[in-house]
Parts: sequence; structure tokens; C-alpha cells
Amino acid sequence: MEAASSPPLLRFSTGRLRLEATGSTHVGMRRSQNEDTLGLLSDRHAQPTPEAGFLFAVADGMGGAQKGEVASRLAVDTLFATYYDVEPDSAPDLPPSEALKASFNAANDAVYRHGLTLESGMMGTTLVACTIVDDAAIVGNVGDSRTYLIRDGQLRQISEDHSWVAQQVREGLISEEEARHSPQRNIITRAVGHQPRVQSDYFTVQLQPGDVLLLCSDGLHGLLENDELIAVAQQPDLQQAAQEYVDLANAHGGHDNITCLLIRVLPPDQAQGAATGTDAASSTDPTVLPDTPTASTT
Repeated sequence: MEAASSPPLLRFSTGRLRLEATGSTHVGMRRSQNEDTLGLLSDRHAQPTPEAGFLFAVADGMGGAQKGEVASRLAVDTLFATYYDVEPDSAPDLPPSEALKASFNAANDAVYRHGLTLESGMMGTTLVACTIVDDAAIVGNVGDSRTYLIRDGQLRQISEDHSWVAQQVREGLISEEEARHSPQRNIITRAVGHQPRVQSDYFTVQLQPGDVLLLCSDGLHGLLENDELIAVAQQPDLQQAAQEYVDLANAHGGHDNITCLLIRVLPPDQAQGAATGTDAASSTDPTVLPDTPTASTT
């Protein structure tokens, strides 16, 4: 079996919290190429600052014949370049939430324009991303790649799937279990790059030490049960957890590309806590609020 691509463990500090992040991506057991893209900071991207926030992303490309791979990579690269203002047409000095929305719009424009150069005239990708500023995560998504929050042994999906079965569940027409096994579960209703404009949704969650954020493609969340997602995220070694997610998805069939990105929230250093005058949050119930407005279009 082909080895998973796993970056080193990265460490950041927001001034209020410390973060460690890593991920893993794998072609799976049945696909010939990996059309997922794991979005972690690299030498190609500008160095972030706590004020701008720390950006993370996962994209799952569609189209085959390398079009999906190109779409997901182009979307993630454009997202980071726009967010960190290294593109000539980036909007400087935007608040993080607005910068994230502008970056989604730029990613959609880049993928859509590239698709017009193809004979088919279309390519697309899902995209889920979060930026962490101070003690809050701002999550944006298009498609059915997901962000979860694992807190105190409980799992909560932060993003909302843009898929046919998810809409059926929201309307009470089918159950979540029926959606999980539906032959239509891979039909998505929104994608980055399919249209000149994209509607993207945004949510904000307050973080506290001990939280784990999991960003993943449907090649992971479509195969693992909730208790498996929870158990793996609670491992002390985050890199081992990322590898175990991939191994479990492959053990369950690995019928799609598999990508996960894990962010663990740690207490601030004592010096940082004293400087900012903040204490760790005491609530164990995450407050997840949709941004206002909840949707953005180019």
C-alpha cells in the first residue's frame, strides 16, 4: 500500500492559546491518484501572525483525469495566497472573517477560470477551512468536506454538508443513518469552481484547552463511525492519530481518497496567560454560531 503523505507537527501560539497541527493524506485502496489536498502552512506561503490568524484547509477535487487534483490544489493555494495577502489583487487589512470569505471567493474564481480552459469547461472541488484567531475558530465550507470539534469525549460537526442527502436529512425526509448508506451520498449541491459565483457558509466556535479540530474529506468521515473519530482524536500523539485515521479508513475499504487535518488546542504558556490576562474557558458545551451573514457569494 502506498505510504500516506504526512507533514511534520507544526506549533503555533495565538497569544491566548497554543496550537499543534498536523495531518495526513492518502490515495486510498481503490483510486489511482489522490485528488485531495491537505492545506497546512509551507514555505510557499507567507508567515502568519496571531493577528491575521492561522489558516488550515482540506479540499477534495472532482473531475478525474487530473482535473480534480488540479482543482483542489489550485483552490488551497489561492485560499492561502489571498488570505495572507501575497497576491497582487488581495484585499489587505481585512478582519480575519472577511479575509476568509474573500479567500473562498478568490479560490472559486481561480478554479472556475482554469476550468474554462479545459475541453469539458468544468472542474470543481470541495473546500473546508478554518482560521484561528485568539481563542476562536472561524470555519468556512463549500461541499461535503467537514470540520468537527471533539471536546470532552463528544463529537460535534461544525460545518454543514452541501449535499443532496444532507438536505434530505435537514428536511426530515431521511435519517442520518439512511443518508450514510444512501447511493446518492456523493452528490454534492455546491462546489468551488463549478459556477462563476459560489455560496460559502461560515461558523464561529470558541475554543478551549483540550479541544481538537478535525478537518477531513468524505473519504474519512464517510467510513469511520463517530466513536472511532472521537477515540483517535484523543490520542496524545497527534501525528500518530492522523496516521491511524488513514489506516482505519483503509481498513474499512478505503474506496476514496483520505485526508485529515488535526489541530489540538493547548493552554497558553504561563507568561502568555499573564500577559494577556486571559483564563481558559470553563464551559464544556461549545458555542457554535453562524456568522452574519451566513452565506457569501462572489
